[in-house]
Amino acid sequence: MPDHVHLLTRKHKHTAEEMIARLHCASRDRLAETHHRTTDHPTWGGHGWKVFLDHPDEVRRIITYIEKNPLPLRLPK
Repeated sequence: MPDHVHLLTRKHKHTAEEMIARLHCASRDRLAETHHRTTDHPTWGGHGWKVFLDHPDEVRRIITYIEKNPLPLRLPK
């Protein structure tokens, strides 16, 4: 998406907060390396949003949501 991302991850040894922090750092650094943002530009505007899914049906529903979310903007799945 132009101003945010959707990710679906499985359970992991790191907490959700730690994975979000690592994503923030890695993506900010990559944007700076590729000259899409300066190192002092605020890349992320918040702490991230996390939702825990407990059933395979919920996971399938979220996959569909993530895939369809960019379509109204004529972006690819």
